[in-house]
Amino acid sequence: DEEVPELSLDIVRHPIFSEELGISISADEALMSPPLVTVGQDSLSVKDVGPNTYKTAFIHPGEPKQSIVYIEVKAQDLAGNVGIKRQEVSLSWMDDKGGNIRSPDPEVMLNVPSSASRPGQLAVVYKLDPQNVPGGSEGEPVYSIDLDRGKKLRAPVTVNFLTSSEKNSDLGLLRWDDDKKEWVDLPTSIDPQTGWLSTTVEDLGLFRKGVVSPDNRLENDPLRVYPNPFRPGKTQDVRVDYRVKYPGEIRIYIFNALGTKVRTLTDEYQEVGAWSVGWDGSDDKGMRVASGVYYFELQNYSRRERAVLVLIR
Repeated sequence: DEEVPELSLDIVRHPIFSEELGISISADEALMSPPLVTVGQDSLSVKDVGPNTYKTAFIHPGEPKQSIVYIEVKAQDLAGNVGIKRQEVSLSWMDDKGGNIRSPDPEVMLNVPSSASRPGQLAVVYKLDPQNVPGGSEGEPVYSIDLDRGKKLRAPVTVNFLTSSEKNSDLGLLRWDDDKKEWVDLPTSIDPQTGWLSTTVEDLGLFRKGVVSPDNRLENDPLRVYPNPFRPGKTQDVRVDYRVKYPGEIRIYIFNALGTKVRTLTDEYQEVGAWSVGWDGSDDKGMRVASGVYYFELQNYSRRERAVLVLIR
């Protein structure tokens, strides 16, 4: 027997403690002993949960805020053949200002506005082991993206995949529906200048590129508000999707028909890319605004983008 053992590994979030990341390891044959697992320079204690299955975990420190963790698994089968599996994982601690994180490649980026972020959240992004990708992935790399240990997010975030703008015009993003066991098309826009495919979601998980239906190909608007008209209580909150062309302070204001500012939606530093924020139809004091026409303005240095929304109560 000269075949090395095939190893696969998966990252498992702890249901309560954000800083704890589990590693699940499986082998295609019996091993001489539990595999050796290192995270960076640290060796981890590995538990045999059999058959040919092992678990371990590590604690990610609070500093630095962003980092790429290098995981190596080395195992020896009964014939003495040694198999090695490596995994890179991007980690980023969030705070009340939000932020972004890119995959180790770096082909994927998650943009988290302040409305979706809170202190103590650890964003985790990595490319799945090809042995672990769901069926029907069509050979595309699959990425795991998580912010709040699999829970539904408090506000929308934006998932971005880098691609060539010259590729198939039907290309978009898909998310794995674990209940239905199928890939689901997501409304996707593409920035022809940067090649970023972007979608706004409130549920994270597994994502990949692929062909999506024409209904899910969105125009590349610099500022888009929907649903429009907006009927509070009868439809979802207004979603404001926008693109940041230059990294810096981003401000989004809402004005009524008299030109009076009623709400500051965003006032924070953001990186280049697609972002999203929600509006529930209230002003800065939390009071409901009246029916009417409202104007949204995005400010990015000297750049101004505007959109109009009709609110009906």
